[in-house]
Amino acid sequence: PQGFRWLSRRALPAAATVVWVNIGYSSIYAFLPLYALAAGLEGSLGWFYVLFAICIITGRLTLRRLSDRIGRARVIVPAVALTTLSYLVLAQPPRVPTLAAAAIMLGAGVAMFYPTLLALLVDRTPEAERGSAMGTLSGAFDLGSVLGSLLVGFTVERVSFAAGFHTAAAGALVGLTLFVATERRAAVLRRSTPGV
Repeated sequence: PQGFRWLSRRALPAAATVVWVNIGYSSIYAFLPLYALAAGLEGSLGWFYVLFAICIITGRLTLRRLSDRIGRARVIVPAVALTTLSYLVLAQPPRVPTLAAAAIMLGAGVAMFYPTLLALLVDRTPEAERGSAMGTLSGAFDLGSVLGSLLVGFTVERVSFAAGFHTAAAGALVGLTLFVATERRAAVLRRSTPGV
């Protein structure tokens, strides 16, 4: 048995990616309805969340083997890119077509990103450390949501709703950049150190 550790070191790169990508996640629940009302879009936005959920469930059912076939990074990169783009679309004045497009893109991005990142972490973590690694990644998800609520909330209050969603997009873009840089570094390390 290994000594107790608060964090799994092997999970830290993936965890850092999750924190940044997740900066805007809570904003779709906390600020999107208020933004829509402020922009004069009347009626319930319940359909947005139904469409979002349908896209997540459908995406996870239909794309669950995609990363096994083409590789983890080839799924994670477009998933985070879709997430980033969805926040940029949400930053536009709310209209039914743009909200529907954002729900579809965000749902597809979420559907592909989290399971694939978990699979990547399992691939690269020894069995004895996998529980700690999953805990670290789950904590990063929560940390990103909390920090995002504060950061996006502050931006919305001081600037505008649109700026808040731009902040969410910027966070996801930082996460994407971090993931790509980490993967490139890991690839160089694997090439220079066979068996790693």
